[in-house]
Amino acid sequence: MNDKVFSEIKVERATSTQELAKEIADKIYGDFSVQAIVQSAGYGRRGTRWISKEGGLYMTLSLKRKISINELPTLSVKTAEIVKEYLAKKGIYSKIKEPNDLMVKAKGEDKKICGILIESIKQSEYYRLFIGIGLNVNNDPPKICPAISVYQITGKKMDIDQMARDISRLVREKI
Repeated sequence: MNDKVFSEIKVERATSTQELAKEIADKIYGDFSVQAIVQSAGYGRRGTRWISKEGGLYMTLSLKRKISINELPTLSVKTAEIVKEYLAKKGIYSKIKEPNDLMVKAKGEDKKICGILIESIKQSEYYRLFIGIGLNVNNDPPKICPAISVYQITGKKMDIDQMARDISRLVREKI
């Protein structure tokens, strides 16, 4: 983890935090995060697009790492494990649906609580990683698939910004 240079950027609205992070990556030397209150065109691994309404955690971490190309495919599951452990400390028990989702069993059905998207750009001896995390926190989740939020499970509103800082720190420590 590079604590010397880390920037947190929060915007009210973005088309996608992944796209915004990619646009500004060459302007920021170190690691950074981009968080949006609302996304108008968030997207997933298969290109599915959706509107991300207020109340969720929509964040992309941009990390420069010296890793091998063989490690890239493992980053989705590694990130999912980090978020899974974080949620478990909040009393929310999930399972990983490989390669990039966290699911919670509710009313006999697996429901999506978090999606992860990993993209990368090779930069000389480094990879610039873009780790997108969409976590349903206080929101009514999109109806793209069966989904659930932290609030729907716990009945408690959470501090999204604190969750973003906590998850960001954990991901930077472990990836």
